[in-house]
Amino acid sequence: MTMDAEIIAFYRRIFSDLTVDREEAAELTEFLSELNPPPDKLVWLRAHAFKVGSEFLSEDGDANVDLLRTINFIVHAIEKTCME
Repeated sequence: MTMDAEIIAFYRRIFSDLTVDREEAAELTEFLSELNPPPDKLVWLRAHAFKVGSEFLSEDGDANVDLLRTINFIVHAIEKTCME
């Protein structure tokens, strides 16, 4: 599996329940640390958090708010783990 496919599959698993619990948060940090993406991949990682997340949009406003929170959590984890 390529790095891109692995990242997309990981994102889909995170988005599946529209929440990030402590276990998933730790898993996300570990995943990003082990991935150690090159600097030119960071924009791609952030963009695909939104792209994959948009697959989970629905007519349910509350679910969409949860989705945006989940996207924000992923983007924040990318920035904190990979950009510091």
